[in-house]
Amino acid sequence: IAKMVSGYWTGILAMLIYGTTPVMVFASRTALPENFIALLYVILAFILLKFYQKPRFLYLLPIPFLVGIAGLSKPTGFFLLFIAVYIIFKKLFEIEGIRIAFKKVIFLILATIPFVALFILYGIYFDAEIFWRITSIQSFRPVGFNSLGWFFISPAYRTAVLTDSWYIFCLLSSAYFIFSPKERLKKMISIFFIYWVGVVMITGGEGDLLPWYRFPAMPFLAI
Repeated sequence: IAKMVSGYWTGILAMLIYGTTPVMVFASRTALPENFIALLYVILAFILLKFYQKPRFLYLLPIPFLVGIAGLSKPTGFFLLFIAVYIIFKKLFEIEGIRIAFKKVIFLILATIPFVALFILYGIYFDAEIFWRITSIQSFRPVGFNSLGWFFISPAYRTAVLTDSWYIFCLLSSAYFIFSPKERLKKMISIFFIYWVGVVMITGGEGDLLPWYRFPAMPFLAI
């Protein structure tokens, strides 16, 4: 992805940062569903970047599968659908109008619904009472901006903070690139990062922001 948006050496640098920064190294080797979601998010980002360069229906076909598999690994994964819908709708609206854009977005949503249904059916089959109880508790966790601050001041891959200056450097770099003017393809990297920060704020809970919630954002920090 870094090579696509900024060239070969940027790709090498991003790979070097992701492969040597302690927080990212330890995080990527932790057995948690967020790491699988991170992989699927990176694949989705690559597909969306290719679609942005050359809008073809072929690029849309794997998106519901990626979103569905991510959601089945952990319900947070279903949020990948919204970033895909936003980018695809915006691009198609610009070049083909609202009618075509709306049809393609509806396809993505309808093709993802079976995975959501499968998740619900599995929970009901396992134990309906426990499933709905856990879903209710997780759905009504408090949301607030305190989680945003915690995201930026607590480099960690587990419940203990791991002091890592490279992680802080990546965060400072992300703040710079978010507000610096650049071509749209590069700007989308910032959009992918910002979007997952938003997902963490919405789903993590204001008082219970565990470090692994941010794992899917780390590849984009490296880029």
